[in-house]
Amino acid sequence: MLTSVRGSIYEILIFVLIFLIQSCKTLNLAEIRVPAHRVVGDNARLVCKFDMQGDTLYSVKWYKDDLEFYRFVPNDRPMLQVFPQNGIQVDV
Repeated sequence: MLTSVRGSIYEILIFVLIFLIQSCKTLNLAEIRVPAHRVVGDNARLVCKFDMQGDTLYSVKWYKDDLEFYRFVPNDRPMLQVFPQNGIQVDV
């Protein structure tokens, strides 16, 4: 009985892994530009270019020091959110 249950659990795990592997898609990050240096007070332009490879965009998020300051989620309302952070001003 115990061997039968273990066998069933392994079969279920293998099925789940195969399903997850087949449902995963790759995002091709074509370019990301963030200035290495800039003068305090000067503007900086952040660029992120990617190829969705036929999939739909879920979100784009930008972080500084592990704190999110910009979020774009097409299916959310509002789609675009800016979070206050010292030293960052987002021009949308």
